[in-house]
Amino acid sequence: MARIPTAAEISGPGSLRTGRSIARQDTTAEGRGLADFGSGLRQAGAVAVAFGEQERQKALALELSKADAQYNSGLIGIENGFNQDGNYSTWGQRAQQSTQELLSSSANLISDPEARQLWLLDKQAHATGFVDRIGDRSFARVQEQQVVDLGQAIETNYNILTDPSRPEEERERARLDIEGAIAVNEQTGLLAPGTAQEWRETFLQQGDYALGQNAVDSGEFTGPLPQGDTAAILRSFEGFQTSPYWDVNAYRIGYGSDTITRADGSVVRVQPGMMVTREDAERDLARRIREFEQVAVRNVGVDAWAALPPQTRAALTSVTYNYGEIPPRIRDAVRGGDPVAIADAVASLQNDNGGVNRERRLKEAAIIRGEGNPEWYQRLPPTQRIAIDQMAASRQSQQASAAQARAQSEYAAHKGSIELGIRTRDIVSEQQILNDAMLTDSDKATLLNTLRTEVGRVSDAQNFLASWQAGQSAGLNPFNSDNRRLVDDVFDELQTAVPAEQREAATTQLIADTGVVPSQAIADVRQGLTGTDTAAVTRALQTAAMLTDTAPQGLMAVEHGREVRDAADMYNALVNGRGFTAEQAAQQYMRMNDPAQQQRVEVLQARWTEDRKSLGPQDIVQEFGAGFLGFGAVSTGVTIEQQEAVLADYMSFAEDAYLQANGDIAVTKQLAIQEMRRTYGVSSVSGNAALMKFPPENFFPSVAGSHDYLRDIVMRDARSIEATSQNAMLVGTTETAQDVSAGMVPRYNLYYQTPDGVWNMAPQMFTLGDEVQQLQTLQSQRNQLEGERARVMVQWRQDVQSGMPLEEAQARAEAADAALVEQMNALGGQASEVRGNGPVEESSDYFIPNDMAERLMQEQENFVPGQPIDWFNQQGRN
Repeated sequence: MARIPTAAEISGPGSLRTGRSIARQDTTAEGRGLADFGSGLRQAGAVAVAFGEQERQKALALELSKADAQYNSGLIGIENGFNQDGNYSTWGQRAQQSTQELLSSSANLISDPEARQLWLLDKQAHATGFVDRIGDRSFARVQEQQVVDLGQAIETNYNILTDPSRPEEERERARLDIEGAIAVNEQTGLLAPGTAQEWRETFLQQGDYALGQNAVDSGEFTGPLPQGDTAAILRSFEGFQTSPYWDVNAYRIGYGSDTITRADGSVVRVQPGMMVTREDAERDLARRIREFEQVAVRNVGVDAWAALPPQTRAALTSVTYNYGEIPPRIRDAVRGGDPVAIADAVASLQNDNGGVNRERRLKEAAIIRGEGNPEWYQRLPPTQRIAIDQMAASRQSQQASAAQARAQSEYAAHKGSIELGIRTRDIVSEQQILNDAMLTDSDKATLLNTLRTEVGRVSDAQNFLASWQAGQSAGLNPFNSDNRRLVDDVFDELQTAVPAEQREAATTQLIADTGVVPSQAIADVRQGLTGTDTAAVTRALQTAAMLTDTAPQGLMAVEHGREVRDAADMYNALVNGRGFTAEQAAQQYMRMNDPAQQQRVEVLQARWTEDRKSLGPQDIVQEFGAGFLGFGAVSTGVTIEQQEAVLADYMSFAEDAYLQANGDIAVTKQLAIQEMRRTYGVSSVSGNAALMKFPPENFFPSVAGSHDYLRDIVMRDARSIEATSQNAMLVGTTETAQDVSAGMVPRYNLYYQTPDGVWNMAPQMFTLGDEVQQLQTLQSQRNQLEGERARVMVQWRQDVQSGMPLEEAQARAEAADAALVEQMNALGGQASEVRGNGPVEESSDYFIPNDMAERLMQEQENFVPGQPIDWFNQQGRN
């Protein structure tokens, strides 16, 4: 917006001349006056010389200089004085008086009358110009002040014009005042035409724009009044949405429709998750307009509808689109055909449904009356109209999004209440879901499945409880989510099926039999541990210890299980290691976990530096049977660095345990070793038994009762990187820990050792793919073949017993056995290929020894028909 200058900023224009005559002679250049004065001085000098008055000439020159100096400095003082004077209107009058007084006083400094007269004649023209210049400046300053005053007055009216809280008539009057003030002052010349136009743009055009902004913000203006056909009107009112939103009784999309019309003409109901293109929405809009026009015709009659003007039919179709029909209370007005009466009837609908569509009804009424957009909108230039339209569209979009979010929130809350009812068994009938008008068919299907699942879970829990009480149920997998959920459900059933005094014992037995810890049992323990009542904390610690002893794996499979296990470890260390009673252990636990004991922690941290000296590798040796730095049957690491890392981990665990044990070094050792056992174990992957974190033998299954295949595969991968690799090992990392925690196949860093003794890390982490499955499959096939070899002996016995000659029976058995051995050799080759080691051939004496012929002969000699062969029974089945 253009800025009005303030009084403090007023300054003279580039030229202060008004165009009027201000002097009787040309004084536009002060140099001319000075030249004339010089001529006068020369004449005076000539007179002096002529009369031979040298001394008089010198005195006159001095007097003239003094007069000039006083005059010039006086003018400067007068001008400076006016620059400090805000009374612009009297500058000209006072400048005339002051300048004449200055001329007289300065001229009186010249004693020679003739020289004085010449000096006055010379200065008079200059003084007149000076006075006129001051007068011009006075006139300009007065005008500038008038412009400032005018601007302030117009700004006051502008503020009224743009204040949405002011009455409409007051704002309109302010606008008329601004228009009039600019026009009048342009005519009088106070405002130049360019300035007047700038002020019109600043105060009138910007005022209209501000009115538009206010109208958009208040919701009075929701967009330009739609003109044209019915589709354009509905597009304006409904807006376009690509995704579904809930509106009163249905999901809607596109132009407020609860259907989508496909290109093939098919019509589908809007469901959550759908998307619509503008082409589909336009096709749906056209179809629905035809349908609603037919509804309107049926409501008021063919003749009455046909007699209506096009814009009236378009607006009434919009009403029908919104209501589903022409409301009965306005049909008589429509049949009457009077546009004013019809418009009034439509406007009377503005308060329906709480006034939610008030603006729409008023705009429809305005269309019927043939009215246009607000005057302020019509006065805006195109660029500002576009800006206002975009603001209105943005606000409409925000309101639609907010309404959609509210509807979705309400729907989600409603759906959530149904889900909760299913969980709490308040909803047990499928009809309660099917008859719910708000739910979508998709969610009804989902909730029905949830209900049936819940009913099934209850039935499964009751059946399991019955079989468990009858001693017929088997153990469950605590890492299986379905098994954990089943035990949670059984636990819930126990609360009503078992007397209160028996519930604790029943829960303990359930955990022991299934290996699964109910989540509610964990919650109860955690709540008890955070209390301040010694008895409650004691019971919680005892329960934690029971869970740790009864179902250690089940405890680790549930959320917060580690927290309960840590509490149990502390309890066991105090009771079993220190001889505390249960109550004393609870009190110690409460003290150790008291947040107010920060000072105690600081003291313990200071003591730790000394007490840690009593801990060392001997603790690991004693616990794991490992020799530190490689001494003993099991090493604490393949390399010195690994051995040092093991000790560092132990000392780190011990430092944490030291604070937990309140400085008790014996308890500290027990807790640290317990923590070591959770991640460390013995592995032979490197070729020798060594202590390592996350030993792979703990996470990969055995094949034929052995983990030797891990060593083979590790060496295979090492030699695929460096063919001369002499050894290889796996090292657990952060990724390994994350994989183990997530129940995934763990990854390790693979290191290989070259002939020079240097260990190098492989570029990619090691893990097993389908090798284990392949080896297990091959082992299963081998086991089947071993069974076939045993059956060869059975067949030999049957042949001999049936009277077949021994040589023939033996040859037949050896041939069959040789074929099986060949198959086993083939399986062995496949296994060796997977493992990466050399082939292992099977010998035919695996079941049938090399002296089989002699033994068969001996058995035949001792053979009594109808009697079993003892050697076969003893050897053939093994």
